[in-house]
Amino acid sequence: MKTSYDSIIINAAFVGSKSRKAIYLVNPRNMDGTVIYKDISLPTSWQDNKLGCRVSIEWEHANPEYTELPWTKITPGMLVETISTIGGGDTLIGQRMVDGKLFKYVELNQRINIAVPKWFMSNFKRKYTSVKLKDNDNEFSNSYSHYNIIDDVAKSSHDALVLQERPDSDWMVSNQGLREPALEQWLIDNPEYQNDASIL
Repeated sequence: MKTSYDSIIINAAFVGSKSRKAIYLVNPRNMDGTVIYKDISLPTSWQDNKLGCRVSIEWEHANPEYTELPWTKITPGMLVETISTIGGGDTLIGQRMVDGKLFKYVELNQRINIAVPKWFMSNFKRKYTSVKLKDNDNEFSNSYSHYNIIDDVAKSSHDALVLQERPDSDWMVSNQGLREPALEQWLIDNPEYQNDASIL
């Protein structure tokens, strides 16, 4: 997937917003599935000073997959009330008893591959990380060593992720560690998202 801006492709279920200014990513993960991130809101467009124009988020459909979004995470700005209501025919809102309490959730069946701008990746918080080993990775080069191939793969995977998420050096110098300018401007233009903890 080629994009008009520097990006990292993330696979996620999603919920739109009434304002169309943001999209809420549910169960986002990297393309090989080794890193699962916490749910997060993502701006759908921003002002790119390097390109000198406004840029819209790019995405494409991915394989369908069932995902549940707890009702407790639903906010008034999300586009879920138009999906369905409980008790009405073929509903996408479900509920069940969990430990004696009613658990209400939204069923999400569609996923997308979304091009997250690299400057926004520092906002993504890892929920958990798993390492997928290749078929030949179960052969240990030194069975007497406490440091084995699994440690090696885990470390290289972590190092690659850190390098991948590192902001451009010119951004770090110009902003002295402050939040990315495009995000600052987006929050100024869209004050209703100022208190969205998933973005900050």
